[in-house]
Amino acid sequence: MMCQVGVTSPALPSKLIDPNQPPDTFPKSATAPQGDWQNAYGHTITRSDWGLWNNYDDDLNGVLPSGSDGMTLGAPDSWRVFDDPSGPNSPYSQGSYTPIDLLTMDDGTPVVYPEDWWTKRRPEIVKDLETEMYGFPADQSLWPAITWSVGPSTSGANSGVAYIQRTITGTISTASYPQVRNKPSITCQLWTPAALAGTKVPVLITLGNANASYWQFVASQGWGLCSYSPTAVQADSGAGLSSYLIGLVNKGQWRKPSDWGALGAWAWGASRLIDYFEQANDPNVDATRIGLEGHSRYGKATLLAVALDQRFAFSYPSSGGAGGTAVGRRHWGEELEGVMSGSSEYHWMAGNFFNYVGPLHGPAPGTVSVDGNGTHPGAYLPRKYENLKVDSYSLFALIAPRQTFTNSGTHDSWEDNYGQFRSTVLASPVYEFLGMKGVIIAPDPKPVVNVAYISGDIGFRYHDGGHVDNLDFPAFVQMATPYLNDHSPIVNAGQNFTLGAGPVHSIGTLKGSDLDGDRLVTWQIKGGDGVGIFRLNASTGAITLPDPTLVDTSRTMPYTLTVWASDGRRWSKDTNITITPAAIAAGNPQLVTTSSFTKERDGSYLATVSVKNIGMGTAKNVYLTGSSLGSVSGSPASVPLVNIPPEGFVSTTISFPPTAGVAGTIVVEKLTGIYTGGTFGGSIRAILPNIQPAS
Repeated sequence: MMCQVGVTSPALPSKLIDPNQPPDTFPKSATAPQGDWQNAYGHTITRSDWGLWNNYDDDLNGVLPSGSDGMTLGAPDSWRVFDDPSGPNSPYSQGSYTPIDLLTMDDGTPVVYPEDWWTKRRPEIVKDLETEMYGFPADQSLWPAITWSVGPSTSGANSGVAYIQRTITGTISTASYPQVRNKPSITCQLWTPAALAGTKVPVLITLGNANASYWQFVASQGWGLCSYSPTAVQADSGAGLSSYLIGLVNKGQWRKPSDWGALGAWAWGASRLIDYFEQANDPNVDATRIGLEGHSRYGKATLLAVALDQRFAFSYPSSGGAGGTAVGRRHWGEELEGVMSGSSEYHWMAGNFFNYVGPLHGPAPGTVSVDGNGTHPGAYLPRKYENLKVDSYSLFALIAPRQTFTNSGTHDSWEDNYGQFRSTVLASPVYEFLGMKGVIIAPDPKPVVNVAYISGDIGFRYHDGGHVDNLDFPAFVQMATPYLNDHSPIVNAGQNFTLGAGPVHSIGTLKGSDLDGDRLVTWQIKGGDGVGIFRLNASTGAITLPDPTLVDTSRTMPYTLTVWASDGRRWSKDTNITITPAAIAAGNPQLVTTSSFTKERDGSYLATVSVKNIGMGTAKNVYLTGSSLGSVSGSPASVPLVNIPPEGFVSTTISFPPTAGVAGTIVVEKLTGIYTGGTFGGSIRAILPNIQPAS
């Protein structure tokens, strides 16, 4: 793969003379200086194949509270492996990075409306993630067929709660390449509460976790559990890339740089389980309330799967670290350069991810870096990662506005505790833009150990402990339960509106309902060929047409909009509505008239008459056929105004004799007119003016 992308591993100097060597570190073994190093606090310090040493230093704002392991320096909120007497701007304070503005498109255009997010910015992020980071999944036309089977039901109990167990197997056809060495399959154990048999319940799919470990947390809430074995779909090794699912699709050939890695294959298998639950219509499983959970490498796969498949209703990507839940641009603990090494986890990612290892400027990775001040340990920075247009919080943003939760542990600093929290912070503006809440930790300035921050739609907990997910499972369940107990709103199906049936800018108002009696508080356009032409009032569901000139007046097929609505917690299904331009094709403009007067020196009155077209189509062959002021007629009697486009107007003048009335009296002006296909008219009350001064 490295040959395909043109990347070569550097020849690194001895660690003992490496100019990028972190200060205050030393070999764990004096007789093995090329092995792992450590610092005074016992943290393991490694160097990647690309020459980047892992780092545990940060600026003063980029740290979390310490745990109970005594690794504390200075203030109670400090977690620092070595002190930085020069302050946060020292070259050793390497936690700073350039965040990505998720609400600005690649060309610099801001995201203004929700439909901009759904139809422009979100697809842009997905493309970058798939091209450069995780790889494109195989085209759907290449997906192998899956035959599903369900084993016999058995019963059991765990933590005092009875369950019904079934084994679900998805047999993946190898007909397209029978020679594949290892046949992939989708296997899972489904547990549903025995006491709720026949009731559709939420189901949490877990990657690589046994049901018995987590049943105690979810059973009391009436959830089901489905333990899914991702490595039956794709092996967790580079050697497996020409076998299992990826090898099957590629017919035994090695990947191309933009092809998916193991994380993408694991995510694919999880999505196929949703396919199964939707098709099977299992009386015990609610396919609209399927969640996904995974820890560590499976936390990465969980984040990816839920970001790409909007059918997952809720999720818990646990402690995903580098290439997952932690901000990749930060330089802390586990690094991209460590993942993308020839002996490590490169098989998780797309081959193109190799293009972002190494320093952004200067000589090749691992060689001596020199600047105007000589060499220093920060010379490796900034990294090529700065060129990548996506990061972990891009994935969290793709989950919006659905509920998600993540975590970290005090004894798990290598995965970057603060960087995982920062991912939730940096994704929060997208949640808020879409009408939901991001992560909320106020009034705390930073997350406090063992406090569950679950009042927003992104949850976070920083537990006192190591690299585990079970310590935060109760907080995740507590957060998700009211969300899942709430019914999704319903946008009424079959709604159609007709252009020209009312005022030009107002099309109509969408209707929906909620089984809980909640008011629908947020409406959004997600797609359709009417995007960019019509707008939707986010609070009321009213559809408007800001610029009538954008409408194709020759169109006869209805415009479509894909919309959805929220009650502030759950979202409806995507619903298509139509807007029929039949009135445009028939030509049904709506004309209004206005008038203003002046009095001439001879005592006559001059009216300036404006005729405006507030309809959807062009008003053709418009004529004023008559005009009167009080009891007298105007001259000329018929005034041609020709064609008037939508929102356009034409003005003309009409003269009335002095017998129309005395200045200061109130009279009524009446106007009539015709156009191709209709008539119009109006009555205008006016006070006759005095003589205007001579010009």
